Amino acid sequence: MKTNEKIAPVSKALSEVWKWKDDVYKDIKNMSFEGKRVYFEKGLKEAVKMMKGKLKSNSDGSYSIVKGTTKTKAKAKVNRSPIRRLLSSEGR
Repeated sequence: MKTNEKIAPVSKALSEVWKWKDDVYKDIKNMSFEGKRVYFEKGLKEAVKMMKGKLKSNSDGSYSIVKGTTKTKAKAKVNRSPIRRLLSSEGR
């Protein structure tokens, strides 16, 4: 992969991203399309597992990693409502 020489100081996070990008490129550069598809599907499953979430398919064919369920989201709204009532009663 052709990348520009990195001469300016960059954050640790950005340098890690560049390293991961280069590593992925090295892994997939000689793979077939099917091999690349399998490689990225495996990475997606690992990311979902690492984030302890669930995979949600979007209408445009992409995917999102969703943490928790709708029950958890509804419960979170209920837990915030007393704070909202308190703030609204104080005129904020």
